[in-house]
Order: sequence, then C-alpha cells, then structure tokens
Amino acid sequence: MRSRLLSVTLVTVLVLLLGACSSVRLGYASLPSFLAWRIDRDLALDGAQRALVGEHLDSLASWHRASELPRYAAFLSGIAAAPAPVSEATVAGWRIRALEDAWRPIAEKAALPVAALALTLRPEQLDRLARRFAERNEELKREWGLVDPSALIDARVERFRGRAEFFLGELQKPQLDTLRALAAAHPPYEADWMAEREARQRQAIAVLGAIAGEQLPIEVAEARVRDWLLAVWKVDDTARAARLAEASAATDRLSAALLASAAPLQREAMTRRLRGWVQDLEAMAAR
Repeated sequence: MRSRLLSVTLVTVLVLLLGACSSVRLGYASLPSFLAWRIDRDLALDGAQRALVGEHLDSLASWHRASELPRYAAFLSGIAAAPAPVSEATVAGWRIRALEDAWRPIAEKAALPVAALALTLRPEQLDRLARRFAERNEELKREWGLVDPSALIDARVERFRGRAEFFLGELQKPQLDTLRALAAAHPPYEADWMAEREARQRQAIAVLGAIAGEQLPIEVAEARVRDWLLAVWKVDDTARAARLAEASAATDRLSAALLASAAPLQREAMTRRLRGWVQDLEAMAAR
C-alpha cells in the first residue's frame, strides 16, 4: 500500500495514474518520466544518478508492461464480472489480493535498482528526502483532519465519497446518508495510519543510509533492499496492527454497502470504466 520512496515504484504510481487519468494508456506511457521527475524532486539527483535512474526505469517499465499488465487486466476483469451484490468478504479479498499479488514481484524486481541508487546517495540527499517526507506528512495531516480534530469526520466522509463517486458517479441522497453514517461510525484510523507511514519513512531512511554509509557490495545491498521491501507492509506494533485491521474491515463493509446500493446505471458506469481499463492494459501489454 502506501513512504514517498515506495510511492515511486511502478505499481503504486500505476494505481495513482489509474485514479487520475481518463486514459490508462496516456498515464502509463508517461510513467517513466513521471517517476524520474519524482525521484529527482525528492533527492536532487546529480547527472550520473539521473542517468542511472533513467536506465533502470526503462528496464523496469519494459518488464512491468510485459509481465504485470496482463495480470492486472485479469484481476480487473474478475471484478467487472463479479455478480451483484458484492459481499464484504469479496471486497476484502480484492484488497488483499491487489496488495499481495502486485507488490511481491515489484519488490523483488525493484530491489537491484533501489540498491544501486542507494549506494550513490550522499548525506545531504538523505536529509532532503527526510524533509520531503515531513513536508508531505504535514499536508496529509491537514487534509485528513489530524490537525483539527473537529474536521476529522468530514474529511473522512469526503475522502470516501470521492473514491465512491469516481467509480459509481454521483451518489444519491440515500447513498450519501449511508456513507456518512458508516464513515462516522468507522473506527478512527487516521492517526494510526500516519504513525505507520512515518515509521516506514524512518525505516526507508535507515536502510538507504546504511547502504550508502557502509558501501555494501551490490549483491548484499540488493538482498537488504529486497528484505526491506517485501516486509514493508508488515506493521510491527501489534496494537496498531489490530486497529488498522479493524479499520480495513470497516472500510470493506462500507464499500460493500455502497456497491449493494448502486443503481443499475451506476453499476454499468463502474463496469464500463473497469472494462475500459482492461482493454487499455491488454493493448499495452501486447506492444
């Protein structure tokens, strides 16, 4: 799911682009350039580092297009074909499968490029990355209502509403009432989510800093990065993990309830969007 360094992996940015672009093909075609810009912005790369990043991103993009896009297309086809109503367990299965199936191959394939870049990083670049993390965290705290507790529920409602309307179109009043009630009763998770985000960011800085500082052999650095990436979604704080799991289950219930309430035209709109993505993914994979 979802530190900034991790957000510049292909699968995560693909998800962001799917959510932001009307054309998956347009978003995916610009992905390597977007990633290069994002990494450069966060680390202020020098010329040699930019060349290294560009070379690895081109290789990763070719692999991802041929190997992973067909699997994404099959996954979305299954969602589009799922009969209504969709149960909470089905929604949970989609969420878990999307994370586990998509993340492992990315983590394993990205380990070498991340390690190679880490070996070139200077202390001031790691300091810059830490500042970038902190800046974005402050933005998110305001957006999510963590700065002003009185805004927390409203921010949660608008966040859930935006996600629902992206797929279903405008929600009707009974649906909005259901969403508001479920969002208000939703277990509070925002502070735990932010605490976990910050913990992962600290871990990222620690791993990258250790590799850069110790100047490990590339194969050792690659193994360390791989282990880190494969375990990155594991929550070490058991109490926090339990609360986040409870919140995920509540979100699954909310999603299932909204899908169950969807009018025929709303279901058709969601199915068209999903099938359009499938067609785009299949076309790109066949290039």
